[in-house]
Formats: sequence, structure tokens, C-alpha cells
Amino acid sequence: WRSGEALCRWGCRWGPLAIYPLLYAVSSLFSSVNIGYRHLLPLLPCAYIVTSQVVNWKWPPLGRLVLQALLVWLAWGTVRLFPDYLAFFNALAGGPEGGYRYLVDSNLDWGQNLWQLRTWMDEQGVERVYYAHFSPARPPVYGIAVDYLPPDPRSVGVDFAPLNPPPGVYAIGATVLQGVYLADVNTYAWFRTHRPAARLGHALFLYEVPSRPAATWAVVCNPSLPGSGGLLLPVEAVRAGLGRPGVRILLPDCTQGRVYPAGGGAGLYVLPAGTEIPPPPGAVLEVAARHPDGTPWYTVYRLAFDGQPPERPERPVEATIEGPLTFLGYRLGGDRVMAGEAFDVYTFWRVEAVPDRPLSLMLHLTNGDGVPIAVGDGLGVPSSQWRPGDVFVQRHHLAIPAEVRGTYTLVTGVYWLDTMERWPVVRPDGASTDRVVLAPLVVVVEP
Repeated sequence: WRSGEALCRWGCRWGPLAIYPLLYAVSSLFSSVNIGYRHLLPLLPCAYIVTSQVVNWKWPPLGRLVLQALLVWLAWGTVRLFPDYLAFFNALAGGPEGGYRYLVDSNLDWGQNLWQLRTWMDEQGVERVYYAHFSPARPPVYGIAVDYLPPDPRSVGVDFAPLNPPPGVYAIGATVLQGVYLADVNTYAWFRTHRPAARLGHALFLYEVPSRPAATWAVVCNPSLPGSGGLLLPVEAVRAGLGRPGVRILLPDCTQGRVYPAGGGAGLYVLPAGTEIPPPPGAVLEVAARHPDGTPWYTVYRLAFDGQPPERPERPVEATIEGPLTFLGYRLGGDRVMAGEAFDVYTFWRVEAVPDRPLSLMLHLTNGDGVPIAVGDGLGVPSSQWRPGDVFVQRHHLAIPAEVRGTYTLVTGVYWLDTMERWPVVRPDGASTDRVVLAPLVVVVEP
């Protein structure tokens, strides 16, 4: 009976205080105006009352010390934000520096940093910036010269290339940086991938884009992977993202090989995110794009080279293949492999002319009688996309049967797919054959 009476007294005292915030929170969360933390402000008095009761508990000395330290930490975390209180986030959200990853718009970014932007421009000697924000604020009122970018309606007629932003200084609000209020969530993915030069009020990000050579080509990996659903990016989307309608686009299967366009220069490699396809040597990450639900989508790497591609064969071969391809050599991880396992061989080729017939590259592991025990034929870069001077690397994947042992020989070559006829090969001694002998390979049971 006494327990019931105590429970009744507790319920009469605290029941109304618990029911009100519960009903208000539920109604707010399911309301059509659930667009920001400010709609939950009426709950704060209730939270303060509950907090005061927690503080007044009979804590042991150590517990009271910890509680006092936490209260001081909270107070300091608030005071040190002066005058940018809108940017407050607790430590679990990463503090004011990391809060934009969770909440933007009126929770953080309300166009309140234009005074700070003008001061920063004066200090840095910057006369004009590209300005991307959803707020209707007018920077010229603050003495700031800007070129407006989407989604600002004042950006009508502005040509902005998301994959190749023009050089200059950019002031981008956290809201549009995260893709909110934009038709494409990756409009500013280039900037999300790079470190800002400064952050004003934890909400306005400043970037300095340097001058650099324009991209003349782009390699978009065609992910022949389960669930890929076709091309990673449409060709026209890549050209629009670069702002260059005539840029050359290549669509190889990057699980089988890479291509380096003739003449080199600057270009892009677009790879599917979350796969084991590596970028080319020397490539620098430019963009990490994501789907609207936040999951990774694709990555863009920038690569520049003059003349010789950055990837070269480790083992050149002197044999000459008679056809529109020149064999440059190959790369092999080692001279021993385990029985029952798989390994890769990379062959290097230069295009001399574009063939008018379908073809394929051969890579066999053969026994002493020339009989293949493992086959890794394929062509990752379609010949319809070739141009004279292109260099491409073919990945040959071979699976070794578990029952084989001993020394075998790797051979390569080229054959026409319509007739299965192999291209002639001239060895260094002048003899003719239909294959290039590479290296012996020892198949072992134990490492």
C-alpha cells in the first residue's frame, strides 16, 4: 500500500511534466512543419527541470565531481562559440566542426556569415568570389562582389562544371555543399572532397581552386559487376560535368584493364565506389560522389601525363606481332604460384591502327606440349574506341587447377574473333610463330 501511495505521489508530481513533452514531441515529429530544431524549443524548460533534479541527487563525491566537470564542459563549449551560437553541436555529433554532416539549413546555415566573409576577403586581398547559397541574402549590401552559383535564382545563365570548377575563390554554404535544395546532390561533390581554405562561423566554407590544364579525355569505367545496371555515368553527363562537349570519352571494362589515351595530357578516371578497382598510378582523387541516400556512388581521379603513360611493363619482350597492335611487355607478380589458386598477368599494348574486325588477346599457361592448363583471354578496352597511339593494359586472370604441379610456360598473342585465326609473330631470331613466349611459371603446393 505504501509503495502504491508513493507511486501515486510521484505520478501526480511528474506525470504532467512527462506527458506534455511526450505529446508535443510526437506531434512535432509527425507535423508537416518538421523542418528544424527550433520547433522543439518548447521542450527545453521541461529538460531543464529534469536536469536540475538529476543534479540534486545524492551523488557520491566522485560522481559529483564528474557531473560538475561535464557541466563546465557544456558551458565552455557554448561560450567559446561566440558569436556563432547557431553552429552549436555536441561532441557526439563532432562539435561545431562536424555538425554539418547531420543537420544544415536553419539548424546551422542561415546566411549569417556575410560580415565574416567581407572581413576575410579584405584580409586575404580577394576581390570577388563565387557564391553558392540557398539564402536570399544580398552580398553586395555587405560590400561583397560575387558570381552567383546554383541553386541561387540569380545564377541564371551561369555555366558551372561540377567536375571541373573554374579557378577562383568559392564561398559555399554548408546546406548546398551537402546537396540540399539541388537537383543533383553531387553538384558540389568536388568541394566536399577537398579541404577548405577556411570556414567562417562553422557554416560557410571557402575554397581556392587553382588554375590547371583542361581535361581532354575521360575514362568512365563500365562496371560489368553484379547489380551495376549498366554505365556508371552517361557520356553526356560526364561532358556536362566537365563543361567540355567535345571531350573524348572511353568506356572500358576496368575489371579487365586500363587505357591511356594517345598524347596524354590531363584527363579523368571515373571509377565505381566500393569496388576493388584501383586508380591508375599517379592519379589524384578529385570527387567522391554519393547517391541521394548517402551511399557511395563513384569516385573521380585526375591524371596528367605527357607522352609516356605512368604505368609501364616490368618485363619487355622483343618479339614482334604483325598487326595493328604493338606488344610492349608484361607484368607478373612472381615466378611461383600455388596450385588451386588464381593469379593475374598484365600485358601492355600500343594501338598502331584501328582494326575493322573483332579481336581478343590471348594469355595461356601451357605445359611442355603447348596444351593450355589455364586460360585468361579477353579485351577490356573495346577496339571500337581505339585511336592510334593509345596504350592499354589488359588484366588476364588465370585460375590454376588444384591437381597440377611443376613448371609451365606463359604465352600471349592476338587472334581474330570471327575466324579464331592468330596473328603472326616474328621472334628475335627471325622465326615465325603464332604466340609470344613470356616466362616460365612454377606451380607449387606450399609457399
